[in-house]
Amino acid sequence: MARFGDIARIEADGLRLRVTLKSGSVFDLERMNADDLGDGVRVWDETRGVLNVGDWRIGSIELFPATHRSDPLPGRLHGTMLTRQGDFTGFVQWDRRASVGTDELHGQTADGPRSLRFDLIRSVERRSEDGLRLTLADGSEIELSSSGRGTYVDDQRYGRVLISPDAFERLDFSPAGSGPAYDDFPPGQPLTGSVTTRTGRRLVGRLVYDLDESETTETLDARSTCPGTTSCESTSTVRPRRFLRSPKATTPRLTQSDRTLDRLDEPGGVVTDPGLENRLDGADRCHVLGEVSVRRGVDCFS
Repeated sequence: MARFGDIARIEADGLRLRVTLKSGSVFDLERMNADDLGDGVRVWDETRGVLNVGDWRIGSIELFPATHRSDPLPGRLHGTMLTRQGDFTGFVQWDRRASVGTDELHGQTADGPRSLRFDLIRSVERRSEDGLRLTLADGSEIELSSSGRGTYVDDQRYGRVLISPDAFERLDFSPAGSGPAYDDFPPGQPLTGSVTTRTGRRLVGRLVYDLDESETTETLDARSTCPGTTSCESTSTVRPRRFLRSPKATTPRLTQSDRTLDRLDEPGGVVTDPGLENRLDGADRCHVLGEVSVRRGVDCFS
């Protein structure tokens, strides 16, 4: 997983995607297994207007900072999602797809199909298994049925959280601007830190977590089950500063900027990564540590 702010170039070549990060790191991906180009790309061109480019027509995409435009772009969706597990606030991606005000929420009313632009909606409240009540900007209300695959919320505390339809109770939209710009994402640096093993040995140097995450811009993905239900799940992506394991615990514990992510510290395994590789700078040694070998934790240095 990579944020578009960390990417410099995407090249499409048949069934392969080559992604070049700002840091210069290059990754070759199998297109059918990691195809975020599947629905094509929409481009707001200054002279040609809005263009939709099909995925198989794309040769390459160069990313760079946005220029000033005479016409405003649609605003990003932002709000607070209320769930059984707590409240999450940040930029929103409804049904894992709709993310700007001109996108539409589709559903079925008593009078037939209905589609509404999100910039006309003030709040969405769950009324039944697939029933929603929409409060519009003018204060009027509409009830419709609509199913979905869950909603992403980019919460500053927990990272990118996926909230299932079963956990969703209410979403209140609020303005928040366009979010961080492309230049706000610095190039990634090598991940360095220390590892303390169960035998008390401390290794310091270059880290490659789960044998593939090696830069500061990469993410640690965690899954937790909401209390009191078996169907509500949230997936959070965080950039941890520290990864802890107590001597008797079977579940790791994450901290980010000295804040413990208690919501992710659930029995059943927050971190499912099978191992960690510690490469020592300045030495021809490579230590591969299995998950059960890490006793105290991993400290990531910035």
